[in-house]
Amino acid sequence: MSKNILINTFDGQRDDETVETIVRKNSLFLWKFFLVMILFLALFFVSLSLNFVNLYVCAGVLFILFCIVVHCLIVWYFSIYIITDQRVRTINQKNFFIKEVYDIELSKIQHIGYKIPNIMGYILNYGTIIAQTDSGDLIMHYIPEPDKIYNLLQNLTKGN
Repeated sequence: MSKNILINTFDGQRDDETVETIVRKNSLFLWKFFLVMILFLALFFVSLSLNFVNLYVCAGVLFILFCIVVHCLIVWYFSIYIITDQRVRTINQKNFFIKEVYDIELSKIQHIGYKIPNIMGYILNYGTIIAQTDSGDLIMHYIPEPDKIYNLLQNLTKGN
């Protein structure tokens, strides 16, 4: 299985722990944000061509759009799932300054499943991985190649 991110170590890694794969959400999950941005830009340029706005409003709107794009890219880029031979680490970047990190030991996982949410998920090969534990479910959305990640987790938890 190819790694989505080319690193073999991470902060907090145990001495006897091996990284199996690192998964980032499929970049297509950003389409909602970019669709809203494109619609907003279209309305903005229509207003601009009809002389409804002045130069300062133009600069303000473009700055806000730039901030939205940077925010979406930061949240996507820094939100990852690290699967090792001992645990699954979830790193969720919520915004510029808020990050959540959770670890689930592979020995605590009771059931694993995956689903393809719709026809786009089937065509573009992304889905949702669900790992059930006593303390709750780990749900990983927009995962590329969910069947491979599912099989990897199955093989890793088989010995536990």
